[in-house]
Amino acid sequence: MKSQVTIFVSIILLSVIMLVPTAVASSAFVISEEEARSYQYSVEKQQDTYLWTIGFEDKESILVEDQSNTNNLNAFRIAVGEIDINQTSLIISVVYLLFIASLTLFLFLKNKQVLKKSIIFIVIFSGIGLYDTVENVLDLQRALKVANYYYVLLTGEGS
Repeated sequence: MKSQVTIFVSIILLSVIMLVPTAVASSAFVISEEEARSYQYSVEKQQDTYLWTIGFEDKESILVEDQSNTNNLNAFRIAVGEIDINQTSLIISVVYLLFIASLTLFLFLKNKQVLKKSIIFIVIFSGIGLYDTVENVLDLQRALKVANYYYVLLTGEGS
């Protein structure tokens, strides 16, 4: 009797294990999604088509990917990714500048002799940090403009 129950439970478990991947494979699933600033997208695969949900602020549009909009959808996806990367780079650049400013203030308050000897390095590193910050701001603005361009192109809505 005990072996029959074990066999019965094994058959049930095996059946469940075999059926679950089939059910999952036939249902829709999200391939990719990202959000940066006010722009977002998600790509969902539904059988043979890709369904894109793109948005800006509270507005969302659902688009079916076809040959006419594939390049524009991918460009929008890349632009949103660049916004996220540039925003992170900008934060790192600002933190770097704050570190240099804090170090300079610390040296000014604690040991003015060391500050005088290291001022050239502080100026050089501050210049590098300032250049990097400005470059990241410009890259972020460019990525926001590109994302806006493709959002308007794909949805026809102004943002």
